[in-house]
Formats: sequence, structure tokens, C-alpha cells
Amino acid sequence: MTLNERERLISAFSPPRALADDAIVVDVDAIGVNTRRDDDVRSRFAPSPSPSRSRVAAGAAAIALLGAASVAIAIAGRSGDASDAAATRARLGYTDAEKARALDVRRSIGDKRSGHGFPIFLHIPKTGGTTIETSLGVSGIAEGYCIKREDRAYELHPRYRGWENWHSIPKDYVRKSWAIVRNPYERAESEFLYWTGTYDRKLFDSLKVGYDEGNCEKFAAHLTLNVHDSKIRACYEAGGWELRAQKKCEDEINGGVASLSHWAPQMLMASRAENLFRIEECFGAEEGECPLTPWSKRHGGASVKEENIISFIHHRYHKKIEMVVTNAWHKDVPKPDLHSCWSRFDPELLNLFNTFYGGDFEHLGYDIMRSAANLGAPSQTVPKELIGLTLGQLAERLPKGERVAVNNAPTCPPKESVLEEFLHGGDKSHAQVGEATTQTTTRRASRRNTKPKH
Repeated sequence: MTLNERERLISAFSPPRALADDAIVVDVDAIGVNTRRDDDVRSRFAPSPSPSRSRVAAGAAAIALLGAASVAIAIAGRSGDASDAAATRARLGYTDAEKARALDVRRSIGDKRSGHGFPIFLHIPKTGGTTIETSLGVSGIAEGYCIKREDRAYELHPRYRGWENWHSIPKDYVRKSWAIVRNPYERAESEFLYWTGTYDRKLFDSLKVGYDEGNCEKFAAHLTLNVHDSKIRACYEAGGWELRAQKKCEDEINGGVASLSHWAPQMLMASRAENLFRIEECFGAEEGECPLTPWSKRHGGASVKEENIISFIHHRYHKKIEMVVTNAWHKDVPKPDLHSCWSRFDPELLNLFNTFYGGDFEHLGYDIMRSAANLGAPSQTVPKELIGLTLGQLAERLPKGERVAVNNAPTCPPKESVLEEFLHGGDKSHAQVGEATTQTTTRRASRRNTKPKH
């Protein structure tokens, strides 16, 4: 079935739904803000790449050819509303504390839901969104991945219907919405580890802990395939990298759907959100404040700071909600040091990445890497006895049942039947278990001696 045939079938059975009262939209094109131009983001490398960079570029080109088939298969496998459930492993069950909290929250919120009494969370991939949706989900509030397509409180472009709508870009600006953003370099590093760990286990297992030039070649190939050689990049470039031109490209090419949504510039989603939070300063378990993004300051920010994410959740959703650790990296396995690769990439690839995400750097307040001096020597310290080992080799040493990386889909609210059984048939009374709701909730990954990752 072709994409057009699929769209016609979906449109026939999924007529446009009226927007929620709390989700009034305006034309985002009226914003008229340009992203950073190519001259402003060009990295200051010497014209000729060093031998090591040439090897990275050559290796990347070869690996990119091998990776194209995997990308096509994965994109096909991720279409449909339940694709992330197939691509990742959902957590099993709920703790007693989570069930008790969900009962308390549901009793107090009435019929409130996303877009109807609650804010609307716009999930930008690889920015901690799974943690947010799980933290709300185990407390009985559905958001993002856990909301059915027909119940979503904002309108998507018609071409996005039937795809990963919780990652797809809204048609216009969404009032009373919020999103989390992240440093573009770290987001790309996280996406590479997620992608290989989920879709290309052989490649993931071949990565070495700490800094390794071979890791950089594989990472460069991934960037080349998904950024440098992508159709959406060519469309952005033809439009002068302007925000409204990028929006038009998304409408025409489907760049923001399925797995490709993980590579869309964050500003395409962030420009449609009312509240933005930088994960580096705003993400944590304790209430507090964090700096506004440059974009937020220019569009209605009354001060230089705002409440952090957990404060926002407590004030806008429910005070009993706690941050729940979701995806995790095993504490005994050092991560591959991908951050040190940026200064060793071919200048053309780094320049293009900087230009592709120019709007993210400018409007979200992140620094652009312009020379190797910005990074310095590889920073991650790896125990001497682990140097040169691959993730696959370390995985074989882990106790049975433990994994190097855990990539779970969000945990959605427990069904009413689960809560009823817990309330009436459990060994503990609701009053007894209610005391446990103040305890910090941890994921199965935490109980396996893992530490959180975004």
C-alpha cells in the first residue's frame, strides 16, 4: 500500500476532530522568525581535515551505505499508533505506591485531562519525555504516548494521521502547552545510542566504552545518513533555513513523523509550545526555578526565571506526582564517549549539523562548537581494565536478566480494573498503602542497579 493510499484510508475513517476549548491555535507562520544563517554557525576549522578526520569521514561513508537498509526497515516498522510499544519493552506492572497514588489522584482530578483542565505536553524526542509521560501515567494521568489519536487535544497536519502522533508536530501554536528541550549535540548522541540499541544491536554491541575513533566513525555515519543526506535537509536549505520554510518542508516531506521525528529540529515543536524548559537546568526531583530560554524571553517571558519542571507539574497537574526514573544505563558499564567525537568530525559534517540545528542553538540558548578547543581532550574516565572493551563484551559479564541499556516505552495509567483489584482485593488497605505515596518511586531499571539516563 502506498503512502497516499494509506492516507486516503485513514482520512476516510478519521474525520477531523474539533479542538479542545483549552487548545486554541493561531498561525505559527505569523511569528516570522528566521533561524541562524549558515555564516553565523560555521565552525572555525582549517580548510583541510586532518588525517584522523579523513579516516572518520571515509569510515562514515562506508558505514552509512550499510545502515540505509536498517533505517528503511525501522521507519516502516515504526508507523502506526503502537510502534514504540513494539520497538521498546514496556515496564511490567505497577508498585503498590503507584497504585495508591493513582487512586488518590483520580479521585481528586475529576474529568480533567490533557487539554481539558490540564496543560498539553508536546513530546520532543530524546528530551526526557518518556520520564514525564511515565511520571504522569503511573499517577493516573494520560499524556503523549498514552493518549489515543482521536483524543489528542490539538490538531496535526493531515499527513501525520496514523503515524507517531505523540512525536509529530502540531499544525499551529498550542495554547496552555509545554515542552522540554535539550542541547542538540547531546540529543544527537542520545539518539544514536537509542537507535543502535533498539534497531541495530550488532552495531550497538560493537561500540567501545570511553573514547574510540571507531565509535566516532559509526556516529558520523549515523549523522551523515540522517542529517547530511536527508531529503528534509535539502528542503530546509532551499528555504534558507527559515522557520516558516522548515514548517512547509515538514508539511510536504513528512520529516516530523515516525523515526524521522527524532531528527527534526526542536524549534519546529518548541515554537508551538507556550512553556519551554531546558532539561539541563529544569529537570530534577526537587521544586525550584530555572532560567528561561531566549525564545521564551522574547515571547512573553516576564522575568529571567520560571518554575522548574516538577514545580510546574505540581502546580498544573497534582502535588502528589513524583519524577519516576524510566530509561537507564547500567551503572557498571561506562558509556561510549561520543561527545569528544564532534571536534574530530570532518568540518563539512559539523558545519552542516550546526546549520541544520541553527534555530535550536539560537532560540534555545545553546553554544555552538566552533573549534576543537571547545571540547578539549576526551573527558570520560574509564577504568583501566575496561579500556578497549565493547558494550557487547561487557553485556556478557552482567548478571542474568540485566542489560547495558534499558529503553522502555512510557508507562500509561493503570486500568480501572487494576486499581479496583488493588483497592478491594489487595493484602494492604488503601489507608495503609497511602502512606507509601510519599516515598520515591523507582523503575524496574533502578532495582537492577542501574542509573537514570535521558
